[in-house]
Amino acid sequence: MKWFRIRLRETLRDIVAQLDLYRDRIFPRLYLRETVSDAGAKLELYGNRLGGNRRSTLERYTWIGSVLALLILVPLALQAWLVYRYGSNIPVADEWSYLPYVRRLMEGGDWWNYLFHQDSENRYAVMRLMMAALVPLTRWNIVTELYAGLIPTALALVGVWLIYRRAGNRSIWLFLPAAGLLIHASQFANFLHAIQFGYLSMVAFAVWTAFLLQRDSRLTFVAAIACAVLGSFSAAGGLIIWVAGLGQLALQRSRWQTFVTWVVSAAVVYAGYLYNFNSQNTGSTLANGIAAPRALLGFFGALIGAVLGANQILWARLVTFVVLLVLAGLIVATLRTRKLPPAHESAAWGLVLFGFLTGALITIGRAELGLEEALLSRYISITTLAVVGTYILLVTRVSTTQYVGALNWLVAPMLLGLIVATNFVGWQNTRLWATSYGRMNQFILQNRRIQPPSAMESVKAAKKIRATIERNLPYMRRTQLSFFNEPVRWWLILPEAHGEELEPIADKAVVKQQFVCPVETLYDLSVIVVKQKEENSAPLNMTLADVDTKQVLATRLAATYPLNKQGRLTLQLPTPIRNCFDRRLRLELSSPSNTPKKNAATVLAYPKFYRGRLSQSSQELTNQSLGMELNTAAFDIVR
Repeated sequence: MKWFRIRLRETLRDIVAQLDLYRDRIFPRLYLRETVSDAGAKLELYGNRLGGNRRSTLERYTWIGSVLALLILVPLALQAWLVYRYGSNIPVADEWSYLPYVRRLMEGGDWWNYLFHQDSENRYAVMRLMMAALVPLTRWNIVTELYAGLIPTALALVGVWLIYRRAGNRSIWLFLPAAGLLIHASQFANFLHAIQFGYLSMVAFAVWTAFLLQRDSRLTFVAAIACAVLGSFSAAGGLIIWVAGLGQLALQRSRWQTFVTWVVSAAVVYAGYLYNFNSQNTGSTLANGIAAPRALLGFFGALIGAVLGANQILWARLVTFVVLLVLAGLIVATLRTRKLPPAHESAAWGLVLFGFLTGALITIGRAELGLEEALLSRYISITTLAVVGTYILLVTRVSTTQYVGALNWLVAPMLLGLIVATNFVGWQNTRLWATSYGRMNQFILQNRRIQPPSAMESVKAAKKIRATIERNLPYMRRTQLSFFNEPVRWWLILPEAHGEELEPIADKAVVKQQFVCPVETLYDLSVIVVKQKEENSAPLNMTLADVDTKQVLATRLAATYPLNKQGRLTLQLPTPIRNCFDRRLRLELSSPSNTPKKNAATVLAYPKFYRGRLSQSSQELTNQSLGMELNTAAFDIVR
């Protein structure tokens, strides 16, 4: 491809040279000679553009440019990996309220009337259309819906790339930070919560509306209106697309007919959205926000920069300050020209307007809930557009100046380093969130029949939703919906369960737990170890065997000295046991011979929560089970 561009550039320059040589003979008249010279200049300019005069030094080597192009897809691959690794096939929080809609889809009922149903302040019509397509095919498999979230994210990435190119930027290297900001692990709640498909769709439609408005043709204008309509019915924040679009049209100096059409379309959508709208229980009001302006500013400052804030209020505010500083510099530079910003920048300004206006709306509605609310993962996908738009504007302005080297070798590497570091923090938060809202809930509900009545208190959901869950579990089990349509994958100890220490495991005080394997595939198991003193260092011998065949499946001599007074020891199976469900296994825990009792560790036992028999020193402990968890390492469950 590079060879072709070079040859085409050289050919165009040869044509220009030949025209200069023969123009006096071929075109004797002056005005014709000038016309040909102008055409030659344009051909040479086009040849220079094909040669990549706006590309960074890194991209002059074809293979480096190809690698950089692939790196653009890394953030999208990150989202796919988070879904693969931490996605759980279980509804989360408000998703349980969609059971009536799911029943209509499964039973062939009239679901169209539910399409525009109000959910808090949102009308998730686009998300419900996605459910209508997938629920009957997958029996409400939530993980499939999470993978569907890759579609709007990919569309948003393509849209931002087109806006970046439309602004006159060609460097793939300088686009990488924009891609990393747009798709970031700090947005994990939108990646792992199926209902947040609406938020991801809203962002995608906001990006494409900004791009299509910039094209300035009738067809793209109609397409921009369609995107704005779909964005409005993706989530409530999508209504801001119309306001941001109005500002973008003003920057583009569009015709008055365009303004009128846009405003009328917005009025129709707003009227339809607010029809039969219930304003109760939709968060705070404007009056609440105005009553505490200082709290508003503090909340807003943390909200905009949360994507690079590493879950810290101070860092998020610092990022917001830098963004505002850059924007102030761009605005001052524009005011000095006594003109509006160039038309090719209007889409980037549209992203900035949408991000800041949506951030202001969230601030008014949520500021009274506290500063921690500003760092919530679900808002980051929206407000990060302000940061992305600001960055594109910075690249557009600086890349044509003498400071382009600083942009390539200082700003971009620093931003990429921050993105990588904060992605690591986002990954840690993802693990915690997935354990609390996904893994634990799925374990409790999938095995509800053998759980104590108090187990429902551990389900992460509001009291009203827990009642809905209890009421609908029999229907879900009967119709094999969601997690009832897949095998048990892990086994956990309930958070509120209280364990009881057994006797120290010394000499003949061997602990034996015979159990019926409750999972489909067994990868690892772990037990809770307790030491009388932290300095106790006697190791524990862990042996897993098959009761029927007497085959030893795994063994480990585990050191206990790295643990505090209480910790977990994990036995990793060298080969996973497939089709393990209902297989009889036995775990033995013992200490090396001659281990003094005062130096021996012990384990915790709990009220019986799986089938099996527990004994120590040949004495059976009835109604108790060893505090054992299965597959926590394989599924990266944080304990």
